Amino acid sequence: MSEYTTTPNLGLYKPTVNADEAAWGDHLNANADILDAAVGTGGGPFLPIAGGVMSGPITLPGTATASLHAVPLQQVVAMTGGPYLLLAGGIMAGNIQLPSLNKIAATDGDIAFTLSAKGINQTRSDKNVASFAQYPAYFQYLNQCANFPGPFSSNWQQYTALYAQGFSGPTASGNTGALSLLMTSNGMSPANAYDIPLSVAVEKWGQSSTWGIVVDNQDFTGRIPQAFAQWNEYNIEGNGYDIPPWDPAYGRPQDANRVNSLYANKRMTQSPWTASKAVTAKSTTQTGGAHASVIVVTASGTQYTWYCVQSGTTGGTQPTWVAPARFVATINGGAGTMAVTSIASGTLATGMFVVLGGTIATIQITGQTSGPAGGAGSYTVAVTGAANITTATGCYAAPRVTDGTAIWTFGAHYTASVSAGVFFTGSPADTQMDVAVSGSGLTVTGAFVDTTQLTFASGASAIRIASDQSIDFTGASTVAARNQHWMGFSSFVRSGALVYQTPSGTMFGVSEPYNQFPGGTVDLAPATVIAYGPGSDISATNTGYDIHGLTIGRNRSTFQEIDFVTGAVGCAFLNTNGSGVLGGAYVALSPAGVTSGKSIGLWGTQASAVAAKPAVTGSKGANAALASLLTVLASYGILTDSST
Repeated sequence: MSEYTTTPNLGLYKPTVNADEAAWGDHLNANADILDAAVGTGGGPFLPIAGGVMSGPITLPGTATASLHAVPLQQVVAMTGGPYLLLAGGIMAGNIQLPSLNKIAATDGDIAFTLSAKGINQTRSDKNVASFAQYPAYFQYLNQCANFPGPFSSNWQQYTALYAQGFSGPTASGNTGALSLLMTSNGMSPANAYDIPLSVAVEKWGQSSTWGIVVDNQDFTGRIPQAFAQWNEYNIEGNGYDIPPWDPAYGRPQDANRVNSLYANKRMTQSPWTASKAVTAKSTTQTGGAHASVIVVTASGTQYTWYCVQSGTTGGTQPTWVAPARFVATINGGAGTMAVTSIASGTLATGMFVVLGGTIATIQITGQTSGPAGGAGSYTVAVTGAANITTATGCYAAPRVTDGTAIWTFGAHYTASVSAGVFFTGSPADTQMDVAVSGSGLTVTGAFVDTTQLTFASGASAIRIASDQSIDFTGASTVAARNQHWMGFSSFVRSGALVYQTPSGTMFGVSEPYNQFPGGTVDLAPATVIAYGPGSDISATNTGYDIHGLTIGRNRSTFQEIDFVTGAVGCAFLNTNGSGVLGGAYVALSPAGVTSGKSIGLWGTQASAVAAKPAVTGSKGANAALASLLTVLASYGILTDSST
């Protein structure tokens, strides 16, 4: 029999010298028996085909970089070169290209993914796909943690599904952005397809504050801003008229096809009540779940929303919906009290639930301690949650409604309102804004502000300004050219007056109150001026002329001016002295029967009034003309006819 040796890495015997075929077959059969026994029992020096555990490392002779040479893990990790990517510390010099993540070859609707040292590229191409199954890239972040502190704990961290940060270094040049979106629109389906570079939608199912979009443009330098320091820009570039000037709709901006910024306020559509329908209350578990069912109902001719607070199935007949009571109250949740100052409509009652802005606490009226039943007064309330309302605010109150196995509670008016379309604020209050709305390099063909297509409710105004605020008519954008001609209601003129002013002073003014404004005098230019009552310096208080008279002139604005005044006691030309103080009358005329100090006669500057009418005595004789003249003068109160 031939001599044999063992090759450790194979675990088999093979001859090292020539042997006959029979002898070699005997040894093969013997080795097979040994292998079968080892595999069957799990023992022996051999690794089973399945289920075996290698307890030591594999050592292979030769160079690991040799072509088609088997390499154990230890040798791969120890390698420092070669065409292989290390498990740790390796650098990929080429590109990895995956034609498809879910198929061998990229087809319609597949994603092509390219990873290189210069970036990551991902492309999805839809050509004949009938429906859009998923976004090419989708990031989701679920915040179900109740322990994160909020902004009132000075934690302004925004937990987002996707965060991108761009960094512009101190030596950087060029434009740097954290996120850039490019929408290439080649479609030809107007009004049927909308190509939107950025779509932001907020679904509000809870009571957390929602902000559709927040742009914080922060300057940390503490330095004077330079050119284009901080902008939020909205651009439209194109050609052609939006609405041609010969179009009948020209000048109506709501019909425009191009709008720089559109703010659309809409009422959320809610479903009506339905019989025998399963409805749900809002889930309060950590992982969320069901949303509260909301319906719109009509009570006393007004539509309201109600939402489900106990899941169940509605009844076969619609329940009776009551209009909520509307009132003003202050609530102390800690003390369990509610002070109602006024009732706008309805009547309060024990068992009603109070609904108001500023708190999501559950507030139920438990009793009344003072005031007329159901009206203004003091109430006790049961509060679940935090509800301390220190300033009187508008509230609703309504009982909950049982409907089959479900329970509804009052929500709000169905009609929606928005407090402000565009709101500017500053913190602190001395933060300045030179111009709130402005523009340049643009030709306005209609109006810069157009309210003609809006409907104004009773008491609403197209423009509302406060006292001592003005409208500038002929000013320019420079500070020196501002307020050349302006109009407004001034509290500094008399006790308040509507004035029209130029750099030379007040050209025209109308004063409403009758009392003298202690802060100064009206400054009116030499023009016709209406000045009523004691608000006018020339009045019954200091001239004897009626407070409802007419004044023509500067009205004592400067010294040595002459004013013409009228009133129930007559009319006069009055003057001011060198100090602007009212002087005597130049000429005055009063009707008969008035006995004031200047009530009779015609006199010159600083003349004294005639104390009594002169009497004419003597004989008229046969002079009929003289007799007629004396009779006429006496009838006018100029003299007393004592002639014979």
